[in-house]
Amino acid sequence: MCCILLKNFLPKNNKTKALFPDFMIRLEFDNLRFVDKKNKVRIIFMKYFYSDFFKKDLEKISEFEIEYKAIILKSKKKNIRTKFFFFLEKLFNNLMSISTDNPCNYIHRNSGIPLIGSNEFGIVDRKTNMIELKPITICNLDCIYCSVDQKRRSVDFVVEEEYFIQEIKKLVKIKKNRVNIHIGGQGEPMMYADLAKLIRDLRQIKKINHISIATNGILLDKKIADDLINKGLTHVHISINSLDKENASKISCTNYPVVKIIDLCKHISKNLVIAPVFIPGVNENDIEEIIKFGKKIKVPVLIQNFLTYRFGKKPAESLTFTKFYELLENLEKKYDVNLTDLKYPEIKDDISLEKPFKKNDIVKADICCDARLKNTKLAVSANRNLTIINCTKDKGNVDVRIIRDKHNIFSGIVV
Repeated sequence: MCCILLKNFLPKNNKTKALFPDFMIRLEFDNLRFVDKKNKVRIIFMKYFYSDFFKKDLEKISEFEIEYKAIILKSKKKNIRTKFFFFLEKLFNNLMSISTDNPCNYIHRNSGIPLIGSNEFGIVDRKTNMIELKPITICNLDCIYCSVDQKRRSVDFVVEEEYFIQEIKKLVKIKKNRVNIHIGGQGEPMMYADLAKLIRDLRQIKKINHISIATNGILLDKKIADDLINKGLTHVHISINSLDKENASKISCTNYPVVKIIDLCKHISKNLVIAPVFIPGVNENDIEEIIKFGKKIKVPVLIQNFLTYRFGKKPAESLTFTKFYELLENLEKKYDVNLTDLKYPEIKDDISLEKPFKKNDIVKADICCDARLKNTKLAVSANRNLTIINCTKDKGNVDVRIIRDKHNIFSGIVV
């Protein structure tokens, strides 16, 4: 569930003994914080998620006191620790996201939900030596071009760090080449509380080469960046879409800290990739300023073509890839820079996990929770998770026709 330090203790002096005469159990947690809310207690999990419980409900099990990082159970009854963890498990089934107020599904080693199969969270392997990790779905921004459009998403996900490491160790064993890890996905990885731990533990896996993250940079500062790099992070992709504060703020829908981001980029230039999104009619002029800035601090610039998605935002029409690459070639000539052949990382075709089912197969799947879009469910079959579209059933076993199977990312419809 999370890293836990358990401490049993008896009162050490008369004053404490007068306050707490009975045997006590003190449970201290790495990723939990306890906040008093009058007749309730709020448990904050991994900084950005919470679950509330009524004090009277826990008092049925034991008298208790809370500290910020711990809870003290005061009872002579047997199995108090076990009963508390059952109580805590129920709370984890009712997690909420602080930033979106959406319900949140915590995907951990005992959840019964595989990490492969979804494009929304977990592990994505596209038959190369580049593996993508998607640890979290929440974001601190609401950019005008977002392909996810959080307002359309009714559920969030967060993945246990230890579960990632367990499954990545299995996956890298089948690869022919050294593996590159990219941490990104549908959320902001800097909001993943265990990011530093994840990078540290990934670096301990000998077959892993590069480790990169994609971030908007706002929650990143010099101290945090240095710590992540020291733990094994090799590249930071920052999506700077304008160096003009007014336009950058318009694009990100926030008071964008341009000066801070520029200073950060200079500080981490040896580990930096500047990754703006080219949005026709929105930041065309800004792109050239970003190229000049990247050239000045000797940092590669990886320009991304804005693409429209069915459930994403659409502030502009996308360029065709032919026109987009023509644009890049013209900019390369104008500024004498490389924009189309980023040497890092070397991506090679590689062995991937076999797909347990293919498009049009009918498979039996167990529905386990809501997926991110309305009327979609997450189900499990053959050690994969899959997204069922237009499904209103909450639980149970269903027959599903697979309508997508590319790269071990599965979706289907009930038949």
